[in-house]
Amino acid sequence: MIGDIIVKHDLTTYKVIIPYRSMKKTLENKRKMIILGGIATAVLLLTIIIVCMVYRVLHPRKITIPDNRAKFVSEVVHTGRTPYYDSFCDTDAGAVAVYMYDQTVNGITFSEKVGVPYFMANDRFRSFRMMSDYIVNSSEQFSEDAFPRYFILGIDPYAAFLQSCSNKECFERNLEFLYKLSEEHPGTAFIVYFPSDSAMDWVNLTEEQKREARLSYITFVRYFRERPNVMMYYISSLEWILYSDCIRIKGLDTPLKPDIYDHLQSLNITETSLSNLLTWNNVNDEMDRIIHLSEEYEQVRASYADLSGKDVFFIGDSVIGNYRDSTSIPSFFRDMTGANVYNLAVGGWSAVSTADPSTTLGCAFDYLMGRRDKEEFIDMFSYSYSYSDYTWAERALEESNNEGENAIFIIEFGLNDYFSGLPQDDFRAALTYFAESIKTSYPKAQILFLAPGYVTAFEFGYQDTGTDGNHCILQDYRDITYEVAMEQNCQFMSLTDDFAFTLETAPFYLDAAADAVHYSENGRYLLAQGLARYFKK
Repeated sequence: MIGDIIVKHDLTTYKVIIPYRSMKKTLENKRKMIILGGIATAVLLLTIIIVCMVYRVLHPRKITIPDNRAKFVSEVVHTGRTPYYDSFCDTDAGAVAVYMYDQTVNGITFSEKVGVPYFMANDRFRSFRMMSDYIVNSSEQFSEDAFPRYFILGIDPYAAFLQSCSNKECFERNLEFLYKLSEEHPGTAFIVYFPSDSAMDWVNLTEEQKREARLSYITFVRYFRERPNVMMYYISSLEWILYSDCIRIKGLDTPLKPDIYDHLQSLNITETSLSNLLTWNNVNDEMDRIIHLSEEYEQVRASYADLSGKDVFFIGDSVIGNYRDSTSIPSFFRDMTGANVYNLAVGGWSAVSTADPSTTLGCAFDYLMGRRDKEEFIDMFSYSYSYSDYTWAERALEESNNEGENAIFIIEFGLNDYFSGLPQDDFRAALTYFAESIKTSYPKAQILFLAPGYVTAFEFGYQDTGTDGNHCILQDYRDITYEVAMEQNCQFMSLTDDFAFTLETAPFYLDAAADAVHYSENGRYLLAQGLARYFKK
């Protein structure tokens, strides 16, 4: 038997005769190849599955409920206002989803926030319901095995309450989605930030609004009291957040600056600081406290000196010099008093080395006193991060041309002299040098000496310092500072005694996680506040 195939070429049709047996053999070969290919593919897939199962057995995924409420949270998870995420720093987090609700934008808008590179919220939501729907829908893309270890959210309870028509039952129904999500994923830590910006809103709320706002916070926190993997933090409860204007973009009622928000998120939610954790046990008292603080706002602001038109020059070490953002002591002081401030402090320097004209900082001080020309100052000091501050400070002193009548010099040294074991006589001579130099160059200026602050790193401030092995104590440097201030007819404050630092209170004001020497935002605010009230006298 044969088969016919018709072939057309131009206008002529030809019949080609092909043996049928040849066609049959070809089809059989094709079938065999398809079957063999299918078998090979199945074997390969089975091998891959077996390898994955073996790997999973040997390397099981361990997801546990956090027993320490802050232990599993990376200190540097970024939830600021700019689209930035440093995955290198965030080594603790297997996966993070970040959403921040911002009441300050019409009360109902979400800020743009960023999570891990492959899971982020780029939209700006216009309601609490839209936010909840987005979270639920987005979370479905994760399997249980790959679900984020952390969900970091920012939710304004009062704004959510208003969106629920000020109805508590409706409000709780809107929270149900988060409750179910946390229930379905017990190995995920749900970290909820109540926004910092809303703290300023307490100042302007009516009594009825304060009652509703307070109720919304309490309801939110207590609703999740049975969920151990849902933690809530209210960083707005910090006094300096409520009272300070300089940390905001354009004034009192505007949002926090991004760097402030970064500091808050990284410093307060850590293993060592749970002071801002809200629980169903403390939320009632915390809401009472924040309302009380807001009601005292005007009295607190009135307790600060009005130094408008004054130029204040901070000279010292890292206690002041290491912080040059909106949470520095000079920035807080400027906000409280209205003064023009210049941060001339440089970390790592002692009074003795700064009083030495042959050093770079000694040259800068002499330049400020009008004893060095600008070219020499630039050659020796232009590399320093405080170069521009000294340049502006010198210009301010020159332009005022009133013998320093509007100038206030705040001198803070002692810790580095103490740590370095420098002779106490040299420390005394250095402070005397500062006082006499300023009085000669600017005889009408005020001079305030700050004695070195409290240190918890050494028991009672004792440390063996100096090459002779003398047993020195920090209080000796405090006493010398006081004696020089009195001898030179200058003002004096002790960063320990005048701020009531004790072994119990110091950890709240000192950065204990770093070195127990430098001040936290709380501490820097407290020092600036003490200075602002000192000049009120």
